Amino acid sequence: LVNMTSAALDFLNKKSGDKGFFLMVEGGRIDHANHYALATRALTETIAMDRAVEEILSKVDLDETLVIVTADHSHTLSVGGYPGRAANITGVVKGDNGWVMKADDGQPFSILGYANGPGFKKLQVKDNSNSSSWEAISRAGDLQNGETAGASFVFPGAVPTEKETHGGDDVGIWAAGPWSHLFHGVHEQTFIGHVMSLASCIGPHKDHITCGKRRRVK
Repeated sequence: LVNMTSAALDFLNKKSGDKGFFLMVEGGRIDHANHYALATRALTETIAMDRAVEEILSKVDLDETLVIVTADHSHTLSVGGYPGRAANITGVVKGDNGWVMKADDGQPFSILGYANGPGFKKLQVKDNSNSSSWEAISRAGDLQNGETAGASFVFPGAVPTEKETHGGDDVGIWAAGPWSHLFHGVHEQTFIGHVMSLASCIGPHKDHITCGKRRRVK
């Protein structure tokens, strides 16, 4: 992702001259990984997105360029238990003193999990169980103490679905450059487009009073 982002910036800088340009970079693999409950892979893709943003910030002039980082939705991925500060996020709930949190079945459980998704389908019914309650369930394939999840590990899900769904959480907006100060608190998603219009003097705010004093993108 960082290589494609860098190449796109070089190309647009060369072609646009002093007219400016718009570039959207999407870390789409974050979404893909979460839909299959592959939390470790999703985190790895998030790091790739972070490096792409770092590359952008190193190449643009923030006096002339508005950079916005956000998302179009969340996922049902969450952090659970009481892990220590030094706990591996892809492992089980474990304190910094070595204490391991156990579920009611006596087994450890992962820090990360999903509200729904394919991870539910890893559950099995114990062969020797006569119980008709949850105690008949075996969390087969779950992480044990000392283990961490690789990129292909499917994390637990509370509801069986073919793919994990999007969530309803608010997503963050991070910005730097001209008019970035307008991003603060909670905003409707359409607000982002209005800030972009105002910063670039195009679209619905092209005739804003401040645009007459600035170079307008044509």
